[in-house]
Amino acid sequence: MLLKAIISVLLFSSVTSAQAQTARPFKGAWYADGLYVDIDFYGKSISDPNSMDGDPCAGIIRIKPDDTSMAYTIENLKMSGNRATATAYFAEKDSKLSFEYMADGSLKMTSSDGFSYVDDELKKLPQNSYVLHRASPFNGEWKLAKGDGTLRINLYYKSMYEENAEGGSEMCYGTIYVAYGNGMKVDNSLIRARKIEGNKAVIEYVGGRDGNTYRAVLVYNPSTRQITVKSPVSVGASGGVKESFVVDGMVFTRR
Repeated sequence: MLLKAIISVLLFSSVTSAQAQTARPFKGAWYADGLYVDIDFYGKSISDPNSMDGDPCAGIIRIKPDDTSMAYTIENLKMSGNRATATAYFAEKDSKLSFEYMADGSLKMTSSDGFSYVDDELKKLPQNSYVLHRASPFNGEWKLAKGDGTLRINLYYKSMYEENAEGGSEMCYGTIYVAYGNGMKVDNSLIRARKIEGNKAVIEYVGGRDGNTYRAVLVYNPSTRQITVKSPVSVGASGGVKESFVVDGMVFTRR
């Protein structure tokens, strides 16, 4: 009887959790090849890059986000259960959108006339319909479990401006900040490239102390919500001194 009771509680918790996750499906960041979508169809809290003052809107669609600044503003919402329709605006162009939250947690987005962007000339993504996945788990901020350090990343959209080793400003996927001696010695490494495979991501980053390029694997543990750094190595480094504070086995805990 006790075992049956425990199983019943676990099943109830699982169902409750699933219901909570789908209660507001049209909120959060999503991505697919060539697309990054940030939406809040309930609170309209997304800053509109097409507005002079960054006015709040229902969402934005970024086309080729790593290469261009193209962004569509989402407005004119109509929601019904796990489906929604909207209009996407850019300059004087608009297109009709449909959204469907799928049973597996993905989001299907379809445009009436495709997704256009400018790259020397007006181009379009190859499809009018895409299945988007949550921009997770490599999106957010983690604290070094032992020591002074912060991992701040969004590996799904290159959107962070940070100071590089030369003192200039550079757009990147995030930073690995590690400090010693009460902040007297600091290494702020910028992540320039990444390849994501589920709960693992291979990253390339530039050391904040030596300017050399390194590669490492980030491993996300869903049960602890921690990220561990694995096998950092220098790649194409110059003949100078290598001095990186990012080492194998570093564990970052979600803030």
